[in-house]
Amino acid sequence: MVETQAEASMVKLKKLAEQLLPSNSTLRFLILSEPDNLSTEAARAKVDVYVKLLYEEIKRGLIKCPICSGIIRPHRISALIGRASRPRKKSPLVPAAENPT
Repeated sequence: MVETQAEASMVKLKKLAEQLLPSNSTLRFLILSEPDNLSTEAARAKVDVYVKLLYEEIKRGLIKCPICSGIIRPHRISALIGRASRPRKKSPLVPAAENPT
């Protein structure tokens, strides 16, 4: 019996890197050089390294906020990730008929 190893797709991560990271980013280069599919174990290990490199590039000011083009503070990363992956909530302060989103 041959065991099949589970694979993780890197396609979405590669698209994000291409869209959000500057062309001179080492992190962008590394992510885009990966194959589209990796074993889940290899993907986990690489993502751990990518996160460390992301924080390092943010600390150095190499990565700007994709929303306001300002410097990203490390404590705001989770807010940016959450905003990119969830649909926007309607503001409770504006009636639904007036809310443009």
